[in-house]
Amino acid sequence: MANSRFQKVTGACALVALVVAQNAAAGPFTIKNISTTNDTETTVHIDGVAAEEFEIAYTDANGKARKTTVVTNGIGTRNVQVQAKTNTTITVTNLTQGGSSTVVASLFTPPSDIVVSAFTVDPRSELTFAGNTFALTGTFTTVDTMVDYDPASPTYGVEEGFVRDLSIEAIGSGGSVQFVLAGTPTYTLDLASVWGLEIPLGGLSIPRNMAFSGVLSYNSVSSPFDATFDGDVTFFADGSTGASGILALTTDFGPAAGTLAAAALPQIVALPEPATWLLLVPALTGLLSCRRRPPAHARSAH
Repeated sequence: MANSRFQKVTGACALVALVVAQNAAAGPFTIKNISTTNDTETTVHIDGVAAEEFEIAYTDANGKARKTTVVTNGIGTRNVQVQAKTNTTITVTNLTQGGSSTVVASLFTPPSDIVVSAFTVDPRSELTFAGNTFALTGTFTTVDTMVDYDPASPTYGVEEGFVRDLSIEAIGSGGSVQFVLAGTPTYTLDLASVWGLEIPLGGLSIPRNMAFSGVLSYNSVSSPFDATFDGDVTFFADGSTGASGILALTTDFGPAAGTLAAAALPQIVALPEPATWLLLVPALTGLLSCRRRPPAHARSAH
């Protein structure tokens, strides 16, 4: 695909509804399922006739005018990723039969906004711990705070963020395990390898690995833990995001290992102007509290 280094995935990192305006002269095709995928790239789904040629014109994240040409597949559809600057117009023109349609792009543009992904854990996730197997349930949230759109930068394509609001419980015949994070775990995602690629039915995946620590409570007895998550984040054409991988923990009770899978519909959240921050301090207290280290927990004898 032309200009693939300037088009994209995020992200990460989001399904955001876009305004669709069909021109009066639109040809025999439609544009549907338009979303901001993985925070940083707009998915244009073209539903037309097989082997028709389309031109997609847009303004990239650096403000430059870009065009790419695609041909619909054997069943007349195409999912095209374009890294369009937020609030700019994407114009899709049918070069074969004439007519055009437009959409307005929504894009993660730090520091003006962040991307919040509230993940729900798949109940098939599980943890083997202290000789028992537990089903993992609950939620956690990732917040994307920065992404590098500059193709000349050594960190081009890198998205940064942190994890908050972890509320996961492991439940089984051996009892229950709760987790409290210590601090705010951070992560990076290298999106460059999938920017500009067409997202297949099964999604596009990139590695997501991170380390974190905290305190777990096993049947009301506490222990500190250190953990790693080694897996993938998967981006789908409808804007949803999945995360799956292997958990490994070390605790006073011995090691624990398991699998974690979760899904989210990321949302781009605008941040207020600097002048309004003071007015929002009470409302932000809850959000920022997740950055504070939890109180020390007494290490109980096993």
